[in-house]
Amino acid sequence: MVKVYWMNRFFFVFEEIRVRLGIKCDENHNNSVFNLVKWDNWCTFAGQKLQNMRYKGSQERKFSTLGRRLKKLMLDQGLTVTAAESLTGGTIASMIAQIPGSSAYFKGSVTSYAVSVKEEVLGVDVNVGGVVSESTAQQMAMGVARLLKSDCAVATTGIAGPGGAEPGKPVGTVCIAAICRDQCVSTTYHFKGSRETVILQSADAALNLLIEILQQNE
Repeated sequence: MVKVYWMNRFFFVFEEIRVRLGIKCDENHNNSVFNLVKWDNWCTFAGQKLQNMRYKGSQERKFSTLGRRLKKLMLDQGLTVTAAESLTGGTIASMIAQIPGSSAYFKGSVTSYAVSVKEEVLGVDVNVGGVVSESTAQQMAMGVARLLKSDCAVATTGIAGPGGAEPGKPVGTVCIAAICRDQCVSTTYHFKGSRETVILQSADAALNLLIEILQQNE
């Protein structure tokens, strides 16, 4: 008679959702070190993906809150905003645009992923501090505000990974700038996590930086 073995792994995606991964195998398969190692590696991989889903879900809810707060500040102060994005690749623009009524204050964005776009479209001189620098982020923000004629702008440049690290600038190094009329603020962050996580954290920080400037003007 063939005995049946269950090998289970459990992952909590959200508080109310539990995911169970399991396989059935006979006694011979269960005693195979190769299969057990393969199964464990697959579960580790799946667990990482589920954790990324959990983080992304929580970030999307957070972005919705930030987007609504930004909308109120923009409308109350009668301002417009644009974005220049490198490593975030349009994530900030997407999060702003998902809020109903955002067309009243969001004029658009430039995804300046390539250095040539930074230089030719936004007028950035990357030789000042390098591609990943606060100087470049500031120039990107000023460039997109000038190009699209907005009152405020936010810009991101950095290394999302997994490759691309530079001396003194490891993966996760992100420079963000926010401007609003005559105010300009920039900060360098060092985020941890997967490429997707670094991108989401960068977009989160960019919106928060812009909101901080606007709140000072209330």
